[in-house]
Amino acid sequence: MVKKRKSAHSRSRSPRNLIYTLAVVFLICTGVVVGVFVFAASTLPDWDTEQLSGAKSSLIYDDQEQLAASLHAEENRTEITLDKVPHDLINAFVAIEDQDFYKHHGVNFKGILRAVVRNLQSGNMTGQGASTITQQLARNAFLTFDKQWERKLKEVILAFKLEATYSKDEIMCMYLNKIYFGGGAYGVQAASNTYFGKDASELSLPECALLAGLPQSPNAYNPFQFYDKAKSRQQMVLNSMVHCGYIDQETAAAAAATPLVFKKSTLANTRYGYYVDAVVDEALDILEQSDKYADCNDVLYKSGLRIYTGLNSEVQSYTEEIFANPANFPQEGKSVDIQAAMVMVDHSNGEIKALMGGENTNELEDSTGP
Repeated sequence: MVKKRKSAHSRSRSPRNLIYTLAVVFLICTGVVVGVFVFAASTLPDWDTEQLSGAKSSLIYDDQEQLAASLHAEENRTEITLDKVPHDLINAFVAIEDQDFYKHHGVNFKGILRAVVRNLQSGNMTGQGASTITQQLARNAFLTFDKQWERKLKEVILAFKLEATYSKDEIMCMYLNKIYFGGGAYGVQAASNTYFGKDASELSLPECALLAGLPQSPNAYNPFQFYDKAKSRQQMVLNSMVHCGYIDQETAAAAAATPLVFKKSTLANTRYGYYVDAVVDEALDILEQSDKYADCNDVLYKSGLRIYTGLNSEVQSYTEEIFANPANFPQEGKSVDIQAAMVMVDHSNGEIKALMGGENTNELEDSTGP
């Protein structure tokens, strides 16, 4: 059997066909990417610069649909200029959140590539990870908190616009005044007062490292409730600062070993405190179960939610008066403090009308970490 040999002309056409095919695929992919960015750009939110420093409070209503409480947003925010912020705090944020902040132009493409690879490997195509400080500011100021690629693309476009409009120092200042630290505190000044009872300019390195670790998950790292987790996160920040050359290992070790003295906890120091805390916990559970949002704390505290509850304001106020009366909790001769708790439920529909978890939530002592 005689095999036919391919002509030289046929062999020369094969590489050309391959190159042509690759070129077509490249053009199609480029067109798709451009089209997606054009679509994202066409649906961008209004460029409202006031959003760079403001936030919407979420409101809690009682069973008569009367306003019972608001979850802190801009009410607990005090603006501070960057020259009043300790260098340690700025360095801590750069180290833990965006080590290339002063090098990139709003977007860290290497970081995005790493995040894409991680998402592909995990099968979680929600566009998470690799957000620069500029992107975080754009998301907090202009966008919702869902984990969708369209939002991520808008975040990138807005980050470029922020970098083209403002200097790095201006972006850092807006970021530090915007982000949420937990405990109803927005911005570093409010956070410094909430956790340490001092002006942000007076923060020490250990305090700066602790605060810089909170925004990733303010609820999980809240030092009033989860001191060990907060300290572990603080250590991570200090290690990152060593890696970036901002401090040496000896300084980091000394900072980690320094006891943290906290201001009186204000988590429950509000009207209807126990009831509101329970509402917050349940709301966060609901938001987390939806798997739609990248940061449920931001959604709850900054997106202007309207939360309707079964709270009976009159009954709750009456129970708080009873629990606040020391005569109802005689301590004479007792080796331990007398405490009590109460839940009032409407048996017809299961609504919780009033809730108390202990005696007088408004008299919490100063808290010092172990």
